[in-house]
Amino acid sequence: MNNQPVRLVFISIFSLSLWACAPKSLFYWGDYETSIYDRWIGIDNNLGEQHLQQTITNAEQSGRKVPPGLYADYGFMLYRRGNLDGAIAYFDKERKTFPESSLLMSKLIDKIHEKQKSPPAQDSQSTSEEGKKP
Repeated sequence: MNNQPVRLVFISIFSLSLWACAPKSLFYWGDYETSIYDRWIGIDNNLGEQHLQQTITNAEQSGRKVPPGLYADYGFMLYRRGNLDGAIAYFDKERKTFPESSLLMSKLIDKIHEKQKSPPAQDSQSTSEEGKKP
């Protein structure tokens, strides 16, 4: 008796069940690659920031994890724009989500706190003009 059709059906069912049970990606990448391209190659920071924000929003709304470094990347972007509190918040998110980044994120947060505590540097031009006043 030929068991060929039975084997074929069994192998097909087994293959489909393995495919259906395959895990989803560990992280939600969204438009992260696009945001990197836009910021570093395409030189469009606004569009890159929008892609990064959208990736974070979509991941958080769907309950998925962002890839390592994404929160830190967004925090660094906020830091460069002068939003120090936002940068601290996202560095802290990175530290909590990925404990292996704790040392670096803590150092960055400490540096920002130091910057916030120190008085802003005065213009050398404004101090030289003050010295000229009688």
